[in-house]
This record gives sequence, C-alpha cells and structure tokens, in this order.
Amino acid sequence: MTLKAYDLYGFNSADLDVAKELLNKELNIELQAHESRYHCGEYFRFKDVGEEHFILQKNHDDFENEWTEESFSQYPVLLYVNEAERSEKVKALLEKDSLFKLLEHELA
Repeated sequence: MTLKAYDLYGFNSADLDVAKELLNKELNIELQAHESRYHCGEYFRFKDVGEEHFILQKNHDDFENEWTEESFSQYPVLLYVNEAERSEKVKALLEKDSLFKLLEHELA
C-alpha cells in the first residue's frame, strides 16, 4: 500500500488569482473557481476527494472573522494538496517560486 501525502502550503500574497495562475503553470493543472462558505468564499479546486486534489483558498473568513489556519495567519492564501502520491515532485515545483512555503506534511 502506497502512503499518500497531505500537504499544506502558505502563499505570501493575498491575491488568489496570482496564486492560481502560478499553480496552473508550475503544476500543469487547471484550477476551477468555486464558492463555499466552508472555504472562505471564492476558492479554486482541481479534482476531488478520492484522488490527488488541490484546494486553493483564503486563510481568513471575513464573514465569520476567523482564520482557517490561525497558526499560519501570516499567510493570506493556503494551498491544500491532498492524497498526493507525488508530494516531493509538487514540493520541488512549488519551491522554485519563493512565494510558496510548505507548512505541514503528513503521510497517511
């Protein structure tokens, strides 16, 4: 059985669109816009639960006035990489741009 990674990245800009464009380019994916109060309003997603998927969202919910990841409040945008089998490759691609920082890495 192959372990899958669950990674959390912080993005040093509050601009979701800039983060989306960088991710689309670096990871060769196409993040799609969605709306959910659970994900702090507008967010972007690539694929879904049950396979490797990416969620790009704001870290602060202005409506609830709450942080999604309070311990990482210095990062206005978060990227969740879930069920990844290529975690190291994703990390190498994202670290080429100093705007992304790996904050958590968990194998399950």
